[in-house]
Amino acid sequence: MTLVAGLWVWRDHAIEDRRPGPLILTSPISLPKVVRFGMLFIFIQIIGTLLTKSIGSYGMLATASSVVL
Repeated sequence: MTLVAGLWVWRDHAIEDRRPGPLILTSPISLPKVVRFGMLFIFIQIIGTLLTKSIGSYGMLATASSVVL
C-alpha cells in the first residue's frame, strides 16, 4: 500500500509542473433551490394543518408518516 501511495504522489508531483489558474468559487446556495424548499415546507405545513383540523391529532401523524415515506 505504501508503494502504491508513493507512486501516486510521485506521479501527481510530476504532473503538477504548471501553475494553476485563479480559483473561482460560486455560492453553494441558489435562489431556485431555496424557493423550492420553501414551497415544499409551506405545502407540508398546509397539509398538516388541514389534516389536523379534519381528523385531530391523527392528522399530524398522517402528515409525519407521509413525509417520512
